[in-house]
Amino acid sequence: MKVILWVLALCWLAAVEADGLVTVSPEQMRRLGIAVRSPEPVDRVPLKSVPAQVTVPPQNDRVISAPLSGVVEQVTVSRGDWIAAGQMVLRLDSPELLGHQRRFLNAWQEFHVADARYQREKELHRAGIIAKRRWLETEKLWRQARTALDQARHDLMLLGLHPSAIDRLLQTGRLDSHLDLRSPVAAVVWSRLVTLGQRVQRADPLLRLIVPQPLWLELAVPVALAKTLQPGTIVRVESEGAEGRVFLVGSLVDPDSQTVLVRAEMVRPGGLRPGRKLTARLTLPVTGVFKLPRTALIEQGGGYFIFVRHDAGFEARSVTPLLVTSEAAYIQRGLRSGEPVAVSGTAALKAAWLGVGETE
Repeated sequence: MKVILWVLALCWLAAVEADGLVTVSPEQMRRLGIAVRSPEPVDRVPLKSVPAQVTVPPQNDRVISAPLSGVVEQVTVSRGDWIAAGQMVLRLDSPELLGHQRRFLNAWQEFHVADARYQREKELHRAGIIAKRRWLETEKLWRQARTALDQARHDLMLLGLHPSAIDRLLQTGRLDSHLDLRSPVAAVVWSRLVTLGQRVQRADPLLRLIVPQPLWLELAVPVALAKTLQPGTIVRVESEGAEGRVFLVGSLVDPDSQTVLVRAEMVRPGGLRPGRKLTARLTLPVTGVFKLPRTALIEQGGGYFIFVRHDAGFEARSVTPLLVTSEAAYIQRGLRSGEPVAVSGTAALKAAWLGVGETE
């Protein structure tokens, strides 16, 4: 059947000119299914797909730790929850907190006494009733009391007490061992590291949070391909409509996989989420390169050829592709902008071209 097809093709094709043009009439092109198309100029060429994982910058990975030892009394969030900055996420029952509150109240009382003496003796000093030395001593004690109060308040805030809770402590004087921990940023709960009723020590991790913007993509790139990459190289995850730009090409090679770590920041994250593993395609910036359907390119004698349409017929022209995939050919040399190229029916053109060559 294939032999008959080629015989018919050769019969349909007219004579070949001396300069190698395969002459074909419009009717013969229709019967043989020959279609032409102008090449598409491109400024990027897709390279090999490589394994990748979605991550976040180190500064976007947050851990909420226990500021004091205690018992986990309440957890208000679960893995995957979106939380707002300042939202309460966990409650500890910590007897240690009582000591910090007591020190704060004592500092407040001492400052209150020192401030009353300060205000009274300030007027006496202005009136010249007390000596300057006594006034300076009173002022020093007042400053020390104010510093101690500020330090005690700051310590409570570092432990996680909300300013409203500190004000309430001053108003009521009632000590409370419950400590509400709040998220410092708007984030997603990546993992919960404790359970209800668990006893924790100071600095034990309780929750891990992720700020999901911006996203990074960490790629494992073969050494040979990594040599061609530069900062700014485009990375695409076409299935998710995501695109990023390389900002780091690692200087070390993984001894097991023989790959180089490449990082890209996603400028268009699409549907990507932290932690996901997938494949991504690198694209190389180029100039003077044209894209054709893979069907336009034929192989012959170890080289690549295309059929360029002229008024008198088709010219079999040698070209140099930069990259050939299953769907497209990216031509680096041998093709000019706007030249019509056969993109289908090339098998019949090749048969006629080679058949003429053999007879000669």
